[in-house]
This record gives sequence, C-alpha cells and structure tokens, in this order.
Amino acid sequence: MLAPHAVQEVIISLQDIPFCGVSTDASNHGAVKIFPIMIQYFDYENGGLQIKLLEVESKPNETAHSIAAYVSETLSIYDLLSKCVAFAGDNCNTMFGGLKKEVEKMCLQI
Repeated sequence: MLAPHAVQEVIISLQDIPFCGVSTDASNHGAVKIFPIMIQYFDYENGGLQIKLLEVESKPNETAHSIAAYVSETLSIYDLLSKCVAFAGDNCNTMFGGLKKEVEKMCLQI
C-alpha cells in the first residue's frame, strides 16, 4: 500500500528535473534474483543529490539483454527514458564476455 504512494512521490518530484541517472544490480534473495532500479538526480531546492528507489522486480536471469530491456521498459512506463543521461550497473566482467571474450579474440588472431 505504501509502495505505490512512494513511487508516485518520486515521479512527482522528477517532473521539474531535466536529467536523471539510473542504476541497477542483481541481488539474490534465496533462489530469487531481484533487480532494484534506483533513480539519482540533483534537486537544489530539496537538499541536492537525491537517490530514490523506483521499482524492484524479480527476473529469471541477469543477462545484459534482459536487464537493458527491464530498465528501458521501466523508464518508459514512468516517462523518464528521455531524461536518463547516465546508467550504472554491475561491473562484473562476465556481462561483457570476461575471460571468454579474451580467449575468443586470441583465437581470431591466430
């Protein structure tokens, strides 16, 4: 009951904000992977940097494609996609291929 109200308050506070950043990272809660979406923005009138939880959802996997789709869809729902100028995510090298990618590059050079 409080969550919809809290999200609505975040959306209202973002109406006059021209830019925001978004971040997410997978978190294991037992056997369930949950993805919180955090919104960061600067609001001079309300104390400066604001960091708010926009949404939390469980997803079956944590591939780069599924995370990007989830973040994009969520920002579109709340009409924030055009305001988003920054993204921060898990810096795990496996998201970009990691060691496997380096081995593939070496094999292509041979």
